[in-house]
Amino acid sequence: MRIVHIILGETEKKLPAKEMSLLAHRETVRSAARIFGVPEAELRMEKAEGGKPYFPDHPEVHFSISHSGRRILIALSDVPCGADVEQVKEMPEDRMLSIARRIMSGGEYVEFLRAEDRSGAFFTAWVMKEAESKLSGRGFAAGFKTLRGDAPHLAVNAGHGYKAAVFAAEPFKSSVTNIYLKGSFHE
Repeated sequence: MRIVHIILGETEKKLPAKEMSLLAHRETVRSAARIFGVPEAELRMEKAEGGKPYFPDHPEVHFSISHSGRRILIALSDVPCGADVEQVKEMPEDRMLSIARRIMSGGEYVEFLRAEDRSGAFFTAWVMKEAESKLSGRGFAAGFKTLRGDAPHLAVNAGHGYKAAVFAAEPFKSSVTNIYLKGSFHE
């Protein structure tokens, strides 16, 4: 059975999105080097046509990166994977319903409407669909409504106020590492 290495990071304070992205990319390279025994200098990132980042010199190393709020989520494996983390935020009901109708199938939407905690159900559905779309490398172009959660996946405990999920192309076991990212990218 495959292993997906899940790295869940937390920063001491909320940073601008660009800085969180730089931290996530830096930690992805560090973690991939450690896990796969590849020198960091060989792990140069590029983006595929659909926008999914990859290591062109090491196609055997698959990864997915996400960040939201103070959290960074990285999935690393020897098979394609997708990951997403989202901070659960208050959202006007009409906006949530509108987005839910666009991303959920009819049955999913009915279940969502029945949920006691609609906000939690909405963000759970969102991370599941985004992580699955990242698995394919197509991102939002995958059409969230058609995604069914058929690929092997795991809901990740990302802490209070966050939802997270990881998908992989094959059944997998997970290895979760929690890290604390002190300061900022520039320190």
